[in-house]
Amino acid sequence: MPRPTTYAKQAGLLPDQLAISGDRYGNTGAASVPVTLDAVVRSGRVQGGDTVLLLAFGGGMTWGSALMTWAARDQFQPAPEGITS
Repeated sequence: MPRPTTYAKQAGLLPDQLAISGDRYGNTGAASVPVTLDAVVRSGRVQGGDTVLLLAFGGGMTWGSALMTWAARDQFQPAPEGITS
């Protein structure tokens, strides 16, 4: 099975545009994307206005992706009344 870096190279992405956490955290299952996203945000690699592609592969033919623009901290809106975190 090709590694994610192989697909990224074919898509024209540079190695420093990737965040792969399996080597650091192991298989964290459904938490892989949020764990990796948290790590890159805390490191400063993702800033407000950046385009972020989230991509994950699971067992069998399972995969998922989302493309989003990361909001700057000052763009966060408070939760609607009655919703707590």
